[in-house]
Amino acid sequence: MAGFNIDDRTTWNWVNGGQVTCVRPWDEDEYHLNWQDKGSFYRCSEGVPYLQPCPPGMNFNPAIGTCDFPASSTEATIYDWAVKNGVVSPDQR
Repeated sequence: MAGFNIDDRTTWNWVNGGQVTCVRPWDEDEYHLNWQDKGSFYRCSEGVPYLQPCPPGMNFNPAIGTCDFPASSTEATIYDWAVKNGVVSPDQR
């Protein structure tokens, strides 16, 4: 792996290699970061993760569980959220 680059999710130290595992009960929405692309995310339905694209020019913001404008969901803020929530470990900065 190349050196850490906060703007390149493929260099982040993903827990479970970035693999998505749905864990909430079947009737609850569950969203996960896409470790390869900030313009999409995974939504779990009945325990199965489905890749969902964001509208053009938007990024998935896990703090609010939806797509957001890049100015509100920079990779630095997404990385901080991912570290805090145990999705990326440890903090590489």
